[in-house]
Amino acid sequence: MEKKHIKRDIEVDENSPEALKSLAAKYEDILEPQIKVLYMRMVNFIAASQLPLVHVNAVLDLIKNDLMKHLREGYFPEKK
Repeated sequence: MEKKHIKRDIEVDENSPEALKSLAAKYEDILEPQIKVLYMRMVNFIAASQLPLVHVNAVLDLIKNDLMKHLREGYFPEKK
C-alpha cells in the first residue's frame, strides 16, 4: 500500500478510515456552500416557474435518470 503524508507530515495509509474521514471533511467544507447556492437557485427557479410540483418531480426524475445512465456508462461500460 502506498503511504502519503497528511497533516503535519504524519505518514498515513491513504486508504485508512482516518485518511478517508479527513478527505471527506475537506470535500464537505468545499462543497457545502456550493450545494446551498445550488439548492436556493433550484428552489427559486421552481417557484418562479409556477408549475405543479408533480410536473417538477417528473422533470427532476428525468434528469436524475439521465445522469444515472451517464454514470453507469462512465463507471461500468458494457463490454462489446
